[in-house]
Amino acid sequence: MRFCLAVVLLAFASPVSAPVFAAEPAPGSAAAAAREHQLWIDEHARWNAEHLAAARRLEAIAAALRSHATSFDRYGDVLRAHERRFAKEGHVAPVRAAHARLLASHKAARAAHDRVMRETDDLERTMAADFAKADFLPK
Repeated sequence: MRFCLAVVLLAFASPVSAPVFAAEPAPGSAAAAAREHQLWIDEHARWNAEHLAAARRLEAIAAALRSHATSFDRYGDVLRAHERRFAKEGHVAPVRAAHARLLASHKAARAAHDRVMRETDDLERTMAADFAKADFLPK
């Protein structure tokens, strides 16, 4: 206990210099403008890196959309198998039951497809409106 108390007392007794921070430049000064400009340059560099990372992510998404190894594509296989079964067996009870089960699956597939299309449209509009034009460039 005495040792802990001694450490605490020594800590308070030792001169500790406060961290030195650079003074903020005066608002409206050349130094403030230069500092702000450097912040913009740094932020733009970060944006560029993020855009390149986004492009890599979008390339992976595009590859997945082109792939036939997704559950969406396997769902298409199930639909075609159901069609073949219906043609072979007719509208018998087991086929009708499978058809009813596929109805819920089809609604989920439609919702997933519609969401991908909406998100794609939104990204396309954003790119056309915000990045293809030079609206944010100084006039």
